Amino acid sequence: MKFSTEQAALERLSGLPGLEHRRSNRNKLCLPVRIRPEDSRIDEEVRTTKNSGRGGLYFTTWRPVYYVGMRVRVTFPYPSAAARINQEVQGEIVRVEMLPDMRWGVALRITE
Repeated sequence: MKFSTEQAALERLSGLPGLEHRRSNRNKLCLPVRIRPEDSRIDEEVRTTKNSGRGGLYFTTWRPVYYVGMRVRVTFPYPSAAARINQEVQGEIVRVEMLPDMRWGVALRITE
């Protein structure tokens, strides 16, 4: 089977960072989220999201403890008036980036 030049270019680009891999749109809601690493040596923290969607969220932190592939437990939003329905779910860190102000931007995907 012969591919067109455009198809070949798209295949080459599909693995490059920075391309959109999200399955749902993001909402720019700033809500509290509790992130609890499964590694008990790393303390949990409550941060504020920069954006979120059905399958994940993005937050910033001053702590350089997150890495791609890290498994975390997530409660979102945390806490809220409807805290009884907010359950902790499994997540995985999919992107970590250094920001100009020396914070870290962390994207995570909900896996549960």
